[in-house]
Amino acid sequence: MMPVLPKLTLKEERQELVKKMAMPFKEEPNYLQTKHSFSCFVSRLSAPNVLHCLSVIDG
Repeated sequence: MMPVLPKLTLKEERQELVKKMAMPFKEEPNYLQTKHSFSCFVSRLSAPNVLHCLSVIDG
């Protein structure tokens, strides 16, 4: 029987990604809605994609 590995949630990494994605929109009047949209988008990303996006943003 194959062992079942725990699912990586990457909660802190997801929050960091949302923060970095929403940063350019900080002064916009609909900032909270934009941040919420990014949060929904990031919540659907797989763990490897979250890490890849962070690495691309960080350069």
